Amino acid sequence: MSSQTMMRVMLIAIAVCLVLYILLTISIRKKRSLTPVKGTKASMKGIFWLYRFFSQTPVLKRYYQKIKNFLEINYPADEMSIKRKATLTTAKCVGGALLLVIFVISISGGDWFYICMGAFMSYFIFTYFVTAAQESLDKKLLNQLGDFITNIRHHYSVQGNVEDSIYDTLDETPYEMGLHATKIYKMLTATNVEHEVDKYKDIAPNKFVLTMVAICATIKEYGDKTLDDGQSLFLTNINYLKEEINVELIKRRRNAFLFSGLITLTLLPLFFLKAIEAWGTSNIPEMSSFYNGPAGTAVMAGIFVVTVIIYQLISNLKDGHVDDEREHKIITWLLTIPVINKLVTIEINRHYTKHLRIDDGLKMVGDRIGVKGFLIKRILFGILAILMINLVIFTAEWRTKHNLLNEFGTTFESSIVPNEEYRQAMRDAAIDYTLSCRKMADTPENRQMVQAEIEKRGISSKFSAQVTDEVFYRVAKYKDVYYRWWFLLINILGYFAGFYLPYLILQYKLRIVKMDMEDEVIQYQTIVLILMHVDGMLVDTVLDWLERFSFCFRQSIQECIINLEYSTKKALQKMKNQETFPPFRRFVDNLLMVEDEDILTAFSEIETDREYYKEKRKTDNEIISTQKAEVGKIVAFIPLILTLVVYMIVPFALYSIQMMKSIGM
Repeated sequence: MSSQTMMRVMLIAIAVCLVLYILLTISIRKKRSLTPVKGTKASMKGIFWLYRFFSQTPVLKRYYQKIKNFLEINYPADEMSIKRKATLTTAKCVGGALLLVIFVISISGGDWFYICMGAFMSYFIFTYFVTAAQESLDKKLLNQLGDFITNIRHHYSVQGNVEDSIYDTLDETPYEMGLHATKIYKMLTATNVEHEVDKYKDIAPNKFVLTMVAICATIKEYGDKTLDDGQSLFLTNINYLKEEINVELIKRRRNAFLFSGLITLTLLPLFFLKAIEAWGTSNIPEMSSFYNGPAGTAVMAGIFVVTVIIYQLISNLKDGHVDDEREHKIITWLLTIPVINKLVTIEINRHYTKHLRIDDGLKMVGDRIGVKGFLIKRILFGILAILMINLVIFTAEWRTKHNLLNEFGTTFESSIVPNEEYRQAMRDAAIDYTLSCRKMADTPENRQMVQAEIEKRGISSKFSAQVTDEVFYRVAKYKDVYYRWWFLLINILGYFAGFYLPYLILQYKLRIVKMDMEDEVIQYQTIVLILMHVDGMLVDTVLDWLERFSFCFRQSIQECIINLEYSTKKALQKMKNQETFPPFRRFVDNLLMVEDEDILTAFSEIETDREYYKEKRKTDNEIISTQKAEVGKIVAFIPLILTLVVYMIVPFALYSIQMMKSIGM
């Protein structure tokens, strides 16, 4: 069976599976919301079948569980509703990836190397769909939380009681936020409120809901009071929280707008390589030697690698800093091997200061792999680079040999033959004798023997000589395809490139995190505004709150909390000395003043200049988002430029040079 026929069979099979998959998914989708649905027996069977498939398939199992865990935290409904929502969300993501795989196969023209690259890229698209689904759900909950706070503010002005205000808002709260509102109400009416709040910290969907819980619990424990401006402490604090939510929503909307289309722009060129190749070879058939040869394979692989790297860079720019909670099972398993662990420890001790800085950087970007795991990761990336280079080399060699033995579509085009059947007979003879003579030496005797055999097929001596020349020309080219010594140099360079790639990505992430440092400090000031009017507020409580909202300075704050039991001032001073960012150091100076004065006096300037900091934060967020988007727009065009220049223009230029040389000769 030919490769083209195999492609058609595979395409039809996947298309049939996709149609059945879509019909099954549609039949079990009753509503878009998470509200429990009483489905028919057939639809429940469909849900159960998909659930078993997603929860048992190795790769999909990880992402299904990731979506399910996310839903359990963000939408704490009953188990059946969560599994149903997780199943349908995964189904939509898998369906999108399957459509992409079908598209890749349909345009591949039987090129297995391109199909493998397209399938791998479809995996990245699948993960992008999963992330987008989670972001959509998170944004929806955040919008509902803002409306929930507005409703509470209204009811509290009438009731004057936190629990009653929350209870009165339950009927007018959307289902998703209503689940959390019910939990908050049960916590506030529990016998031990503090214990329930501590339990909720681990399952809170985001820091804003947790802040709402803490504000309500604080008022429940200490009671409300009237501030100097005549406003209620509770209403003032939830107003601050509403402002924080609005700032976050505006930032997300702006990022979504600025980065819209960049992911598509990055990935799109990869899926049009075959279209460019088909257009080029249809106009100039001789260009097939480039696209089907080693150069074309290497260029295609290079564009694919660059596209993957750019995709990851733009995702990091758009999403900002996110805790990396991957398990790193392979790396963890490798570190359990005593010999590997010992060698890694020796290498780290040899360059202790350098790896200490790397460890600090990993903590700052939220990567929990650890310095030992990071070194193993760098080595694995180097080995992976070698494997990929050799895969490209062997694929290019195989394609070259295959084309030399089988591709004769444009051969003898310039020969003046009696008719097209005669030309095809010459090609058939060339195919047969190239294959049978590929190990034969190019000698006059062998040429005469092959030419005599060709003439027995009814081909005249004039044209049999042309066929013989073509056969031994291809045999010589075939023998010239082998693993060359300088490929080893490429492997060495590839290893070092792969080895340093994780380090360069880490530096890139650190640069992104540092852009958000000032915004994080201003967020700390808003937290202090919420806490400063609570009676008996201490430094350790403030630090606990800061740690929940921290990212850039999380490591320093966590160490400071641990050191508080020895000396508060020394712990704060050590934290100040560890950090070099001026706004954060000034914030720590205010914390140091709390020891000698009350928190109101220490942070009085924050309350006085609140409007200034509010406008400054808004402006800074706009500047940071614009800077990130500018970088994203620049790198997003790299795959497109590479595709146009290296995959389309360069082959034309090389063909033109060859034509000019042949004319000159």
